[in-house]
Amino acid sequence: MNKKLISILLICLIFLTSCGNVNLKAERENLETEISELEEDIRTLQSEKNSIEKLIQDIREENDIPNYIVTFEIGQQHVTLDLGDLLKDEINKTELEVLVSKEYYDSVDVGTVVNDDFRVGSLALKGSFGTWNIEVINKRIEY
Repeated sequence: MNKKLISILLICLIFLTSCGNVNLKAERENLETEISELEEDIRTLQSEKNSIEKLIQDIREENDIPNYIVTFEIGQQHVTLDLGDLLKDEINKTELEVLVSKEYYDSVDVGTVVNDDFRVGSLALKGSFGTWNIEVINKRIEY
C-alpha cells in the first residue's frame, strides 16, 4: 500500500512539475522577445533623440543663439550627530549641468538655493530628519 501511494505521489509530482516547466519556458521566451523588442525601441528612440539634439544645436549655431547653462549641486542634509551620515551626505552630493532659458538664467545667481524641502517621507518611514538641497554653483554662456 505504501509503495502504491508513493508511486502515485511521484507520478503526480512529475506531472505537475513538467507542466509548470513548459509554461515557464514559454513565458521566458515571451519575456526574452519582449526585452529584445524594447531594447530595439530604446535604440531607435535614442537615435531620434540624438538627431533632434543635433538639429537644435545646428539651428542655435546658425542663428548665433547662445546656450545658457546653469550648474546645480544636489545633495541631502541630515540633522544628526552621526559623523558617518554627515560624511555620506557630503560625499553623495552631485552636480548637474542644465541648459536653461535666458529668463531662468537671469533669474538665478551663483549661491541661489533653488530647493531645500524637508523630506517628509523619510521622517514618516525612517524617522530621519533631512532636507534636499539644490543650489546654483555655476553659470555660463556658450556660443
